[in-house]
Amino acid sequence: AAAIVPTVLVAGHILGFAIYNVLRLYVAIAAYERGLAIDPNDHIILNDLGNALNNLQRYEEAIAAYQRALAIDPNNRRAWNNLGNALKDVQRYEAAIAAYQQALAIDSNYHNAWNGLGGTLSDVQRYDEAIEKFDRALQITKDQFWQAWFNRGWAFFESHRYDLAIQNWDDGINKYLPANPDWKVAQGRLYQAKGRAQYLHGRQTTQYFPYFLEAKTSYQKALEFLDRPNQLRLGVLQEAIPVFRALNDATASKYLTQQGIEILQDLISAASSPAHKLRLQRKFSSFYQLEVDNLVQSGNFPLALTKAEKRKNYCLRWLREGRIENLEDSPTCEQIHQLLNPGTAIIYWHISPAAITTFILGQNQPLHAQIFTEDLTSIGADKELYKFETWLKEWKTDYQSYCEILKTEGTEKKSEAPIFKQGLGDIPSQENHPWRAKMPERLNQLAEILHIRQI
Repeated sequence: AAAIVPTVLVAGHILGFAIYNVLRLYVAIAAYERGLAIDPNDHIILNDLGNALNNLQRYEEAIAAYQRALAIDPNNRRAWNNLGNALKDVQRYEAAIAAYQQALAIDSNYHNAWNGLGGTLSDVQRYDEAIEKFDRALQITKDQFWQAWFNRGWAFFESHRYDLAIQNWDDGINKYLPANPDWKVAQGRLYQAKGRAQYLHGRQTTQYFPYFLEAKTSYQKALEFLDRPNQLRLGVLQEAIPVFRALNDATASKYLTQQGIEILQDLISAASSPAHKLRLQRKFSSFYQLEVDNLVQSGNFPLALTKAEKRKNYCLRWLREGRIENLEDSPTCEQIHQLLNPGTAIIYWHISPAAITTFILGQNQPLHAQIFTEDLTSIGADKELYKFETWLKEWKTDYQSYCEILKTEGTEKKSEAPIFKQGLGDIPSQENHPWRAKMPERLNQLAEILHIRQI
């Protein structure tokens, strides 16, 4: 490890630091594996190996390492807590809850386990129980545990107690002492949470403008504290840019988008594997979408459509072939135009975190791009996008329920057992399920959201 450090830090650039951090994990894993070759029953090394694997998002391998550690030492509270974290990451919530409870049975003052248990209870919408667990973590640490402040606020927010959520984060910001080594990160993350909640709450109200202004201020504070070019700053940028755009601050939006793309490209270049590159690109894909928005806003419609099409094809290639690579064969706007004839037009929708843009291509006509809104403002564009997101969420929820019924009915048919629906309450059948019954109405709603009639 010592031999690696001078090499990767020569440039003093984020790329170097990213490579160093990734290599450090791989060097650590190699060292742990050598240690286990000497003593396979070293539960401390197994726990540390799990942590390194978890940091690389190799969750199943991490879970196996923690389980091996616990088979050797069932009283290792840290291994139980870390196992809970990994199980939570792969959405095995009941198993995660059980792991945290095991850690707390060993040490009832283990604040990390209280926080992890609260987070998992929030994930399964048991918010009041979750808040009790976060309270316990803060009591143990005398309010010096910013993660509990962060998560507690979201439990309030998700249970529709907006004012309590904002008050919670303000309390965390004020009570977390500057003497803590992670004070800047804590301040940045709590301000980020405030900004996100203010923006989301504003989108759901008619009086959205004041909430958007408050969100902008919160994000500006978060960026002041999270000033290093890493994933934490990227996360704030990704959330903040749609707020700046909604408030018609085009200059700041363009600058922050470009900054985010540069940081993201550096992190992708430093990624240790194709899978890691893909995770970064998927997690921060909105920067590519916002770049298209900026090009539309500046009037460069052809380049905007070319970039949108290339990104779409990149994603499709991954879905179809499992490959991630730069696409040289994605068509340009000019090549797309050549597909047209006098009786054909192409309507192309591009969706970003800030707007829905409609590209309209006709033969022998210049490319046209427009964001359709009722009030012709950036806030109007955000409200239109919110309508679409709400529509899509409802569609997906009903469709998933419909698929569950198909699966259930298919199982019953295979078993050749009689189907008894008495006593099932309001569970709909396949024929009268809301996904099917509401389809004409919902497709008409989608047509309105996409402004089909105006197009």
